[in-house]
Amino acid sequence: MAQPQSIEAPFLSERLTSDEISERYRYEWVCLVEIDQSDDGLEIYSARVVSHSRTRQDALDRAHAFHTQVHTPEHEVAPYFARPFAPLKRRVAPEWETQEPVGPPLLTEPLTWEQICDRYPNEWVCLVEIDEINDTDFEFRTARVVGHGKTRIAPYDQARPFLEKYEDVGHYFTRRD
Repeated sequence: MAQPQSIEAPFLSERLTSDEISERYRYEWVCLVEIDQSDDGLEIYSARVVSHSRTRQDALDRAHAFHTQVHTPEHEVAPYFARPFAPLKRRVAPEWETQEPVGPPLLTEPLTWEQICDRYPNEWVCLVEIDEINDTDFEFRTARVVGHGKTRIAPYDQARPFLEKYEDVGHYFTRRD
């Protein structure tokens, strides 16, 4: 008979000051909840850590257990980068953190920049197989799109299945309409 799977208890630190977080989790991404901050949101006085990792995505993935089990407004997860002797830094604009539905894996035929802009206007794109004209500027003949979206992170999420195969991935914003 199969054993029932236990639900992993989410990690939640004691309340720590900003300096304590920066020292304990130096050079790591930390996901924070119950944040006590200045009115302008620029200075964090204290918070509780729900996950930490060397990469932002891994820290967010690890915070998922907490987020799914404890979801209230005061428990909204916010990623910050911790550096010793410096204030915690929220390294991305909040609008980039909102989840955008990820489409199915995508690998287009080779397209020119003009065709990419026409197909994905006002979007972030991840490009591979870039046929560069030279290596000193942006110009290229063609490239394949492996991810696109309105937020900066969405193309990476869509391109994830291809990131091991391609060593060089370009990340650009297409022209505005």
